[in-house]
Amino acid sequence: MNRSCPSCGCSVNKKAWREPRRFLLEFLGQQELLLWKEAKRAIEEDRNALVPDQGREELDTLLGFTGNACTLTVASSCVGCHTWQLCFNVGRRLTLTLALASMFFAYFPWAFSSFLVVAGTAGLVFKVMAGVLAQTLAAAALVLEVKLMAGAISFLAEHSWMPRPKAVDSMPGAVSSALRYFSQL
Repeated sequence: MNRSCPSCGCSVNKKAWREPRRFLLEFLGQQELLLWKEAKRAIEEDRNALVPDQGREELDTLLGFTGNACTLTVASSCVGCHTWQLCFNVGRRLTLTLALASMFFAYFPWAFSSFLVVAGTAGLVFKVMAGVLAQTLAAAALVLEVKLMAGAISFLAEHSWMPRPKAVDSMPGAVSSALRYFSQL
């Protein structure tokens, strides 16, 4: 039984279909729309169409393609779109969140140093805990970024027979070159 990928529209066999765990996708209601530009385009086409509900089905499909950055899950799609969205959309959002949280915990003791001095021993303990948490979150962001890049390179190398996504060539020069180079090894 073939299914249609909501992202690329291709007919996909069951072996190349990724089905997420619903609980992880809907965890804490943190679903995010992944194909916002395409959904906006479908809305404009529906407004300009002669038949009123012509683009409604496409819009519903695009709005159903969501992801969750907290659990690194993507809605049901083909393996290519799943890997692409995981490595270059949902994963990057989690990396950014971890990096910002790390900067917050690194900045907090410096910003409120007079309060921590007045707090005495508890302030010192909090300062140390904030430093450890900042370093842990920064390391987690770095490890996650390396994992995502390695996953993208692995996918491109394993599926070298597939046409290369257009977005790889539109990325900044160093990232695009690295993806092309390492996927050919």
